[in-house]
Amino acid sequence: MDDYVSRTVREHLFSTWRKQRGGWEPLNIVRAEGVYFYDSQGRKYLDFSSQFVNVNLGYGNENVINAIKKQLETLQYISPPSLPRRSRPRLPGHCSR
Repeated sequence: MDDYVSRTVREHLFSTWRKQRGGWEPLNIVRAEGVYFYDSQGRKYLDFSSQFVNVNLGYGNENVINAIKKQLETLQYISPPSLPRRSRPRLPGHCSR
């Protein structure tokens, strides 16, 4: 399965910041925790991608997970035109007019 995943990614997906043909073997990442992620062989990698905001919070951050769950239990999605009237006063002044 790992060979299949790596081969499929390598042959059919475009990846930025790297040579596209030859010499690139994609990692098959299966889980992440804190500042580390793990491949299907159990190897641990320190994630240096700190330019991404979510990485700065850490993978599996319970505070983030709980906040997302709370929001999902309240309201998963709403399109801007149907924004509830009682929410409008909390918007920036120029948007609530």
